[in-house]
Amino acid sequence: MEIQEDMGRSIEDQSQNTEPYEGDDKGPRCSVLLYSRRLAHHNRIDILKPRSKNPDTKISFSKFAQIRPKECILADSAGTHNLCVCTIHQNVKLMISGMKLSDLSKDMKFHLIDYKQCLESITCSPTTNNCYMGNCSYCNSLLEELEKFLYEMFNVNVIDEVQYKQLLTTDTTILENISKSTNDFVEKFCQKLNALKVHNFIAKEQSKFCTSRKESLSEGETLVIADFSENYSFILQDANKAQATIHLFVCYYKQNNDMTNINVVIISDCVKHDTVAVHFFQKKNLIDFLRSKAFNINKIIYFSDVAASQYKIVKTLKLYVIIL
Repeated sequence: MEIQEDMGRSIEDQSQNTEPYEGDDKGPRCSVLLYSRRLAHHNRIDILKPRSKNPDTKISFSKFAQIRPKECILADSAGTHNLCVCTIHQNVKLMISGMKLSDLSKDMKFHLIDYKQCLESITCSPTTNNCYMGNCSYCNSLLEELEKFLYEMFNVNVIDEVQYKQLLTTDTTILENISKSTNDFVEKFCQKLNALKVHNFIAKEQSKFCTSRKESLSEGETLVIADFSENYSFILQDANKAQATIHLFVCYYKQNNDMTNINVVIISDCVKHDTVAVHFFQKKNLIDFLRSKAFNINKIIYFSDVAASQYKIVKTLKLYVIIL
C-alpha cells in the first residue's frame, strides 16, 4: 500500500500535463508512456521511481500494472502505447506469483523462489548448449521431476485450483485474470518454463554478441540497432492524420577512438511495416543522414529483433552494395 501511494504521488507531482485533447471539458489527463526495455531501459527508473524509496522491494511491470493508479493510462486507451514486454518472461513470473511458489515450497524438498531457480532445477550442471536448446535427454527428465514436485506441493497444501494473471497480446497487451485446476496449471507452467529456458538463453547470447561487437568497432564501422515502434494515434484536436509510424535507429561508431552514438527517429505517414518502408528509411533517411555528419562509413552492422521478413530482403542487399 505504501508503494502504491508513493507511485501515485510521483505520477501526480511529475507526470501531469494539460494538453489540447478533444473533450477538454473532462479535465486534464494523466498518461504514462511505458517504453520497451530493449530500446529505453533507463526510463524504467522513472516509471518505477518509488523503488528508490523501497530498495528492498522488487516491482515488476506486471505488479506495476496491477497497482497502478487509475489516472495512469495503459495501452488500451487512445493515444497511449505500452512497452513491448517480454511476455515469455513475464507470464512465467506471473504464474510463480499466482501459485505462491515461495510460500508453498518452503517446507518441501526444494524451496523454489523465482523463475531463475526454476530454470536451474530443469537444467544440467554443468550446462551445455544442448541443455538450453532442449536437446538434452537428462534435462527433459529434470522437467518431469519438477512437474511431479509441483503436483505433490499442491496435494500437500490441499489446493485444487490456482488463480493467476497473464499478459495477453492482441492489438495491445492486457493483464487478464485466469483460473485453472492444479493439473492444467502445472502442465501449462512446465510448457512455458521450458520455452523460457530456450528464449532466455538466446536472448542473453544475442545481447552478449551485440555488446561485444559494439565494443570491438573499428574506425569506419557503424553498428545500427533498428526497430519499428507501434503506430501512434494522433489525439490532438486539429491533427490532420489518423496515425503515424515511428521507426528508430540507434547508431554507434568510434570517432577519435571514443565510442559515440547518434539517434535517428523516422516519423512517417505510412503505417505499413513492410520491406518497402524499411528500404526507404535506410536509403533515403538513415544513410543520407549519417553521410551528412561527415564521418567515414565503410561498413554498417545492423541489429534488430523485428520480423526477419522486414529486413532480410533483396532491396536491402542491393542497398549494402550501394553503400560499399
